[in-house]
Amino acid sequence: MKAKSQDFGSHMDVSDSVSHEDHRDLSYVRISSWKFFKGKNGSVFVTYPIHVFMKSGLHWSIDKRFSDFLALHKELSRVYEKVKKIKTFPQKRWFFNFNESNLMGRREKFENYITTILSMNPIPLEMNYFLNVAENIRDAQSGAANGIKRSLSMSSLSATLSIHDFQMIKVLGQGSFGRVLLVSLTDMVVLA
Repeated sequence: MKAKSQDFGSHMDVSDSVSHEDHRDLSYVRISSWKFFKGKNGSVFVTYPIHVFMKSGLHWSIDKRFSDFLALHKELSRVYEKVKKIKTFPQKRWFFNFNESNLMGRREKFENYITTILSMNPIPLEMNYFLNVAENIRDAQSGAANGIKRSLSMSSLSATLSIHDFQMIKVLGQGSFGRVLLVSLTDMVVLA
């Protein structure tokens, strides 16, 4: 089983424009892929990484399962009449759930669904919780206050970097599988 992926970049220089943002300043989302995970009981499930973009340029990624999307849809449908009329929400399938065409169709429908919700005026407060908006803005602000440029999505950052993007500071340890280096990425915090 494989995941489709696309990189959107992830390094963000946090500016003062972030300090007054909330869920109403969501710009757009992208769901570029899906990932397979194995639960503690051995069951396999799929998550969809949502790349969230704010109007200020701040962005991050958050993984959500079908059940998370379904819970959001049920809550929004209960509160907003307009959401009940949205026909793009994917149905639960009991067979062939991990079929690539099914996963691709779900990914597209989830992205269209969230885009439709974000086009509502005002944007529902529930999106703040679903997309962890307040938490990520708070993290960005605390990083800015400390003079740190933050990457809020290390998974998408790692896909865009190579060994040539780092400056070696020192060797921390060496074992049978290789060396552990303390490195610095240009204009980022020190990583180990």
